Amino acid sequence: MEQISKLEEALYNIQFEQHWLEAQTDRQAIINDAMSRRTIHKALFESAALVGASVLQVYLLRRLFERKLGMSRV
Repeated sequence: MEQISKLEEALYNIQFEQHWLEAQTDRQAIINDAMSRRTIHKALFESAALVGASVLQVYLLRRLFERKLGMSRV
């Protein structure tokens, strides 16, 4: 009876730890999904910012050269 009691307690401890590990795995999956979404949004935002900065640079350079070409023709 004593051995059965010890085995029962050991089984309970194992089941408790297994449930705890499953819960921890679920929490980590939720965190990973959220971080993945944030990473994708950040990458899209950075890409849009780079494209915007490039467009602005092209616009400013064209304007600069148009002014220089206009002055040299006068």
